[in-house]
Amino acid sequence: MHVSLTPELEKLVKTQVESGLYNSSSEVVREALCLWSEQQQYKKIMELLCAKLELAEHSPLLDNFSMDDFIKELDSE
Repeated sequence: MHVSLTPELEKLVKTQVESGLYNSSSEVVREALCLWSEQQQYKKIMELLCAKLELAEHSPLLDNFSMDDFIKELDSE
């Protein structure tokens, strides 16, 4: 596989290899892709959690619940 990078990204990859943190540009790209994949998974989880929180806020079981009060309570701890 051949991947083209912008000059800025190419410089960033070379800098990381030259720093000694990585043995090759392939290692830098692999780690970047792994981190990107983790970020995408995190994003999906956060979207799911936000949707569930939205449902919970409108649940009749939480008629007296205030998210603002809950956040203030968490901040005070």
